[in-house]
Amino acid sequence: MLVSIDGAAIDAAVSVLGEDADVAFTLPAWQTLYRTLVTMRAERTPVDIVTLRDDLERHGLLEKIGGVDGLVDLSERVPHPGHVEHYAKIVRDQWRRREVDAACWRAQEALKNPAVDVGEVIASLREAMQPVEAGVHDGTIQPAFIDAVDLMGEYQHMRPPVVEGLLRLGETLNVIAAAKLRKSWLVLGLLLCLAAGRSWLGFQTRRCRVLLIDNELHQETLARRIPKVMEALAIKPAEIAGRFSIESLRGRLVDIYQMSGYFKAIPAGQFDVIALDAWYRFQPRDSDENSNAAICAAYSALDRYAKQTGAAFVVVHHSSKGWQGEKRVVDVGAGAGAQARAADAHLILREHAETDCVVLEAAVRSWPPVPPAVLRWTFPVWTPAPDLKPADLRKPRAGNRGKQAEPEAPAVVIAPPWSPERFAGEFVPAAPTPRAKIIALAVAAGVKERRAEKLLGEAESLGLAYKVAVPKDKRAFYQNVPEPALDTHTHTARPPTPPRRGAEAPAGVGVGACDACSGASI
Repeated sequence: MLVSIDGAAIDAAVSVLGEDADVAFTLPAWQTLYRTLVTMRAERTPVDIVTLRDDLERHGLLEKIGGVDGLVDLSERVPHPGHVEHYAKIVRDQWRRREVDAACWRAQEALKNPAVDVGEVIASLREAMQPVEAGVHDGTIQPAFIDAVDLMGEYQHMRPPVVEGLLRLGETLNVIAAAKLRKSWLVLGLLLCLAAGRSWLGFQTRRCRVLLIDNELHQETLARRIPKVMEALAIKPAEIAGRFSIESLRGRLVDIYQMSGYFKAIPAGQFDVIALDAWYRFQPRDSDENSNAAICAAYSALDRYAKQTGAAFVVVHHSSKGWQGEKRVVDVGAGAGAQARAADAHLILREHAETDCVVLEAAVRSWPPVPPAVLRWTFPVWTPAPDLKPADLRKPRAGNRGKQAEPEAPAVVIAPPWSPERFAGEFVPAAPTPRAKIIALAVAAGVKERRAEKLLGEAESLGLAYKVAVPKDKRAFYQNVPEPALDTHTHTARPPTPPRRGAEAPAGVGVGACDACSGASI
């Protein structure tokens, strides 16, 4: 079997084969196991041998792979997780060979008929090759560069705008503000103006079909808010009928990667703008919003969804705690700075000195600079306040500026360096354990493979790990206690009895242990 239950190995396999590539495996049991592992990983379900068995059993799939015995057999045939990409490419290439061979055989059989249309055979071949070329990929991209002159000739116009001066089709707009600063009301007003073709805060809009995906508010709350904003903006139901859709995910929480199937199901062109409120709830449970890599990956998923749907995305997010007045526009927003760089437009709201007023500022990529403006809150909408100066931001309270801007850093716990003693203590148990498993456990804990092999050798030379032989098994085994010395009487050897997890091995129990010597009974 190709895929181990190691999460990183599953990700590596998917990067080569794709999420829907269970057909690349020849045996039905392997297809079922791959499909289950990918689904569990996508749903952020912890993957181990127990949860895998439970998931297979819950969906009635356990018997398809031979039951528990079949699962154990497959798990014992898993290559080292570090080599999964290599084996994935082998699976991919063999699948391609089978598909090409089958397509060519069908073409040859068809051509035996003198009356067959050769053009139809060629068309069938092309159709058969499409999934081979696109369905299973190699985790890389192929060169697709274009001559600069051809580029200028082919793309003579910018993408169509949806909000003039701020956002175009296929782009991403961040809307950032402090918690409870009514940014959701702001975006609700934007979407209604887009659906009705009205100007918004002085920005001209294109009449659009919009979708609001809200994972914070109940449907009852949304149903109460929408008519209030419509009344304040003098928008009639007939103006937005068929153009404003709502998806409430409150109680159905999913992360941005689990939304993949959802966006695949939306026909391209059905919506012009899709708003996600709130962004923090779309982050995976194990994600770190302060990680640039994690945030880049999330925005890459948004780019993929924008390409699939043809829509612009509006992302509603909160700013970090503390005073925001001295920050640059692109530095406002909780988490890694990549969020501002990854988006095409980064719009922020900062509190104005005047009560119930904010300063709107934006950094844009495909438009001229946006001048800052003041907005005034008059329930339930924000409206321009040209009588106020954008420079008059709210000042921090005396004595609290530093405390708010610089929260106390968490204590840093430094793990001790890896030594032969620490390595043997953590990875070499009392029971005989295959060398490959010891190395794999160390790699999973963050030790590089070569370093792990060296530490095991040093532990053996220091008497901290002992190489032992297991009958009928040619693999190298290690344990942290020496093999018992043999005496002169005839021993009756029996298989090793591993101790319970965390327990010390009973005296005399090991590879080739004798019942007479150990006093143990079976």
